[in-house]
Amino acid sequence: MKRFALILISLLLLLPAWTAAETAELPTGAVRCTVTAPDEVMPYISNLYDSDPYTKVTLHTGEVLSIQLDGAAPELLYFEFYELQKPFSLYFMNAEGIAVRRQDFKPTSYHLLQPIDTTGIVELRIVPTLGDLVLSELFPCDASFVPPFPETDAHADVLVALDRPSAELEALGGLLAQLAGEHGLSVQVVYFAQTPGFESHQCMDALRAMGVTREPVFGFLRVPDRVASLNAAHNLFGDFNYEIGRYAQMIRKLTPDLIVTFSDDKNADNLFRTAVGELIINAATTAANPKKIPELPVHTVQKVYGLSDSGATTITFDTPLYAYDGETAYALASRLYFDCYTEYRVFRREIPHSITLALKQSAVGEDAKKNDLLEHLSTASFKDYREPTPSPSPTPTPTPTPEPTEVPTQAPTAVPTEAPALSVTDEEKATPTPAPQTVTRTTGSKWLAYLPAGIGVVLAAVLLLIPKNRKLKLLALLPLALGIALTVLAVLNVLPIGQTQEEVPVVEAPTPEPTQAPTQAPTQVPTEAPTEVPTAQPTEEPTPEPTEEPTPTPDPNDAYFLDGDGEEFELDFENGHWWYKNRVLAIDIHEVHTTYLDLGPLVYYVADIRMREYSSYRSGVKSAYYAPFRFARMDGAVLAVTGDCLDNEANEKGCLIRKGIFYKNFNHADVLVIDPDNMSMHVLSAEEAIPRVLMDNGVRDTYSFAPILVKDGQISETVSRSRVDHVNPRAGIGMIEPGHWVAIITDGRQPGYSMSISLSFFAQMFIDYECTVAFNMDGGASAGIVFMGEMLNRHLAPGTSDTQRMWLDAIEFGYTTQLPPPEQSTVHNGYHY
Repeated sequence: MKRFALILISLLLLLPAWTAAETAELPTGAVRCTVTAPDEVMPYISNLYDSDPYTKVTLHTGEVLSIQLDGAAPELLYFEFYELQKPFSLYFMNAEGIAVRRQDFKPTSYHLLQPIDTTGIVELRIVPTLGDLVLSELFPCDASFVPPFPETDAHADVLVALDRPSAELEALGGLLAQLAGEHGLSVQVVYFAQTPGFESHQCMDALRAMGVTREPVFGFLRVPDRVASLNAAHNLFGDFNYEIGRYAQMIRKLTPDLIVTFSDDKNADNLFRTAVGELIINAATTAANPKKIPELPVHTVQKVYGLSDSGATTITFDTPLYAYDGETAYALASRLYFDCYTEYRVFRREIPHSITLALKQSAVGEDAKKNDLLEHLSTASFKDYREPTPSPSPTPTPTPTPEPTEVPTQAPTAVPTEAPALSVTDEEKATPTPAPQTVTRTTGSKWLAYLPAGIGVVLAAVLLLIPKNRKLKLLALLPLALGIALTVLAVLNVLPIGQTQEEVPVVEAPTPEPTQAPTQAPTQVPTEAPTEVPTAQPTEEPTPEPTEEPTPTPDPNDAYFLDGDGEEFELDFENGHWWYKNRVLAIDIHEVHTTYLDLGPLVYYVADIRMREYSSYRSGVKSAYYAPFRFARMDGAVLAVTGDCLDNEANEKGCLIRKGIFYKNFNHADVLVIDPDNMSMHVLSAEEAIPRVLMDNGVRDTYSFAPILVKDGQISETVSRSRVDHVNPRAGIGMIEPGHWVAIITDGRQPGYSMSISLSFFAQMFIDYECTVAFNMDGGASAGIVFMGEMLNRHLAPGTSDTQRMWLDAIEFGYTTQLPPPEQSTVHNGYHY
């Protein structure tokens, strides 16, 4: 009986979970099944179908993700990977729990639509065999499911080769929308640089919106911040000549008529783009050479274009596109760039209204129009080419002519003869009576739904009162359990207990009488002089009282930002005050002179930071160390403060994630987590900061110099136990509320100018500025604050024990083009003499 009661309680507890599962949204064609995963993953298993490019589910080697088919018979299994994956296996399990089949996979693209035979199968198991399996989406589906990139033909009409995601909009503007979306061309896009998984998914969202139906190809090249020479750019590819041959093979397989890439102009600012253009242009030449790659048929690309400011062919994007309801390619590209690449909003980059291209190779002659990439090409060779035409305008529904509200004053009218009255039968024929409309309504007393439970309680009580009969006492649980179960089903409307269905007529509101004069009977030819009929006066409708619109409550933060575009700032070193504002970011910095306890002077800098968009914040990471002012200028940062120094004392840190890339986790220190959903931050202990959980739920940045200074508005107990609990120059960041942050940097080690301070004193400073959360960053000689490319805080002169240390990473805010170049000297050099 105890076992029976336990099963019953478990079933009742599962009812809410079952209901929640039924309300989850799935794509068209997806088959609903039960998914189970490791305990650490189960709380966010819904990430597999939330269509968020940042969220995912990660399985470690050997872990099992199970799909219980629940009687369903899907025909396909759809995978969308967060990044290109290592091998995994799919097991087909029968009712006895035995694997009857196994399929092994090593994906080469981001999407996999796998046909499956589930005859006699009740469960599918997915197991990574070598490395993590990171899934963006996963679900079984039927044949009606359409994958994001449905085109799989070997031939592509156009090949577009770019350096990295976002270039399809930043460099090409609305070109792909014109070629793929408007003309229906098959476009294969290739990227060379490696990017985080979320950026690849943002890129795919943009491509789909522009009509691209082929999945893009992503490369693996790690490109540094700057490439010093074209030879260095070639070296990034490894064997450059080998890569030319490899892409020549791709061209022969795709057989494109048109290629668009970067120019091979060696004087270009971006030498990596030059190398990309050089590689693809040479690959097109190789593909047309019958002496090269004999195992594949020769293919000659009809036209090869390189993006170049000195090009002779200009493509504009201000013409309305019929495929996009008249939206221009420029407007579409600008909108997609803003919507898809959320991290790039801060740069306020302008999508080009037009681009110029140089015709690098042509088998069909030179361009004559200078404004059409398809000139001289046979549109018959494009399998789905369409000449855009405007959508037909819908035929307007004719509006009946209203009856006149008055009788004309001049029209001759005969004395009317009485019209014959219609009989009841005639009236019914003239105006058919509509059938009465009804709706089905559930009626009855809802309390009756609880009747089974009440009866169960009464029967159980009766059986329990029978003396000296243990079996009857045990049986008393059965009516009780049955009554509770029936009541639960009735409350959920599964069983219609206490309810009846009845047809209820729909009562329509009475139609108001018309205000116009009644229609005249048919007139006859007048037999006598016409008589004038007085003109009817129209009835004036009362003027409605104007409704006052509610006055919107002004946002008190509006005063901190600019109303429109542009930016304003001021640097006042004399008074120790610096500020900046644009439409979404406001920064106010003060230099504060005070004392540290009674031990001596203290100078610190407090930056009050207000953000309307998450993109106003960003993490800065470099591949080498740079002086802080050069670091900030290279990134165009309005404000940069010290980060946690990713590489310094790494084994003393905790979970380190930056820009969506996991670096390391030594599980030794507290962690600051930046929450992108609401511009907030929270802190975790080393044990709480699980990399898989954080990254799967969309976290792109964590810092772990530590310790936690303030948590829930109180100084953290970890402060007194920290390994860096000694007097020192400090750097830290805190949050007053989401979107309102504070950074504090203190000078120190400079007697007579500024003392170093303890962690406890530093934590109290954040409390004084009303922070609810605060975290300690790398201090000492690393502590620094840079505003508009200039150092604000001060260290001792170069060569001393407190010379400003260079940065590998930083916390940055905003973007501006108003900064001096990185090589230019600073107005304020950051040293105190």
